[in-house]
Amino acid sequence: MIKSWHAILVCMAFAGGFAATSQAQSVANAPKTSAPQSSAPQSSAPQSSAPQSSAPQYGQIRMVLGAARLVALPTADCSPEGKPWAGAPCFDPVFARLLKTGEASATVVGLFRSTFDGEVVRGTYGYDFTLYDVTRQAAKFNVAKIEIQTSAVRAPKDCFSLPDEDVFYRMDKRDGNLVAQEMQIVVCGGPVKLSYGGYMAQGATIPAKEPPVGQAPPATGAMWGVTEKRHLIGAQQYLAVKGGDCPKSERLDGNYCAEAVLDAFANDAKLSELNVIATEKPVEVGALLPAKDVEQWAVSRKGKGKKAKFEVDERWFPGGGLKALPGCVPSGETVYRVVRSGDHLYAREEVLAQCGAPPAPMR
Repeated sequence: MIKSWHAILVCMAFAGGFAATSQAQSVANAPKTSAPQSSAPQSSAPQSSAPQSSAPQYGQIRMVLGAARLVALPTADCSPEGKPWAGAPCFDPVFARLLKTGEASATVVGLFRSTFDGEVVRGTYGYDFTLYDVTRQAAKFNVAKIEIQTSAVRAPKDCFSLPDEDVFYRMDKRDGNLVAQEMQIVVCGGPVKLSYGGYMAQGATIPAKEPPVGQAPPATGAMWGVTEKRHLIGAQQYLAVKGGDCPKSERLDGNYCAEAVLDAFANDAKLSELNVIATEKPVEVGALLPAKDVEQWAVSRKGKGKKAKFEVDERWFPGGGLKALPGCVPSGETVYRVVRSGDHLYAREEVLAQCGAPPAPMR
């Protein structure tokens, strides 16, 4: 059984409050008479002081702006160049904008349905919306899908991200262009009360002025990195694939192609065991294999020379070597990306991470 891991985010804790104490003293003086004066001794009765707690102090919910992205929508009259593959939105307006301004590239928000001015778009990346990298060389354009969501949203260092509040888009008409304004709700200046009904931003946006079309706001002051998702890259493992096109001499466990595994044993007579990722799924370079689609093997060599046999044991082994990225924390399950090195395919461990402002402390 595959064992995947989660990284656990540790939230900062804020505490506030103060105690105030007071003390009163009463003094009694004896009345004066015609007889020689005598003073009664002073007496004091100190009052007990009880601590008083202030109401919890929370931060302010604010809206942070990112870039104003150009938008590609499906249309019935798109040019062949503007629709680079079947099912793609139409990039004709984006191409026209780049030719007019002389810009060489743009990150574009692609939708697969019509929209309207003021609509808010959020949801599942790759289904509700997708980002594309559009580049221009002279009058020729290239469009490439961006694998995971990124943005130009950067929160100030006294602001923190909120549960389930990722970057979303507000559709705006600006200068004759439809743009998707990146936005993210955060809390600034203190902890946040847990809400199950979402959060409402207060006050002016950060920054107060919206950026020009196709641009991101300028960075001012101390800020977190951009809000985006990244892959943490781990160790590269040997790969065995069920079926496939390989001779019998390069198969393990009956029907798994494992050329790289057997080559490693052949090239090192002292090698006795290797960890291997095995899958029944057909693979190609770039494919992502979730943990449920793989098995972890320990392949052992028994015997020497041409008489050596190889035994396969299903055995969990820990992943390793995940390279940390500043400002990013793991947020997903372990997956294995199929990569090519030399003549063979391998499985590289990866974990999805969330980057940007860290999670807000809850109260």
